[in-house]
Amino acid sequence: MPRRQRFETLYDTKMRNFERIEILANRGSAIAETLYECDAASPCDLPACARCARRYRIYFTGEALAVAHAYVGPHEFATIFLDTVEVGSLPEANVKRAHAALRKRLDRSGFKGSVLVGGTEAAWIAADRHWILHLHLLAIGVRPDSWERLRAKLDDFGLAVPLKVETLNDEARQLSYITKFTTYHRPLKRGFDRPSPAFPLPPARLEELATWWASHRFEDFGFLYGARRRGGRIALQD
Repeated sequence: MPRRQRFETLYDTKMRNFERIEILANRGSAIAETLYECDAASPCDLPACARCARRYRIYFTGEALAVAHAYVGPHEFATIFLDTVEVGSLPEANVKRAHAALRKRLDRSGFKGSVLVGGTEAAWIAADRHWILHLHLLAIGVRPDSWERLRAKLDDFGLAVPLKVETLNDEARQLSYITKFTTYHRPLKRGFDRPSPAFPLPPARLEELATWWASHRFEDFGFLYGARRRGGRIALQD
């Protein structure tokens, strides 16, 4: 399948780790050594590790698919912007605080009784020299008026599209997108019928992103609303 329609292969992860190790080692980052020593028998469990990120993505996507199949209600795919972070400040960005602030907005927008499952990502916007923290989410049972109330509360971020909602019509493809640990950015404008080309992050930005990732576990980037982890599985909140 085309690269954008499948999970990365083990060979893909090997090549990505080689590239990250070379750049981070040249910048004196200890993360490079950890990635180099990672193997199947002794995984490093760093989000900067493409091998470990692949394993986590397969797990989390499987859990999201199980939730989508188990619960009725409108099924949608949403992108919600959380905050902007100035260049050089990403390692201090607090994922837990951003999630808590969003949960308050969801409560005040009438989302109680809905289910949201997704993951947090930082995208580098080269033109503005800042990072954008955002979530990709499976959304179940959200009323249209709740989305509109949330959209009004997100206008303060000053972003062109603080909230995007679309029908979930290709579960496997769309839900594989909800948690990613990529090291590219898209500095060019989007094409008419496809995203703009991806380019590797500049070395300084890769180091900044890897440092931020290294202060977290994979689970920290997951976002659950109306659901909870129970024995490694995701289920509706009691």
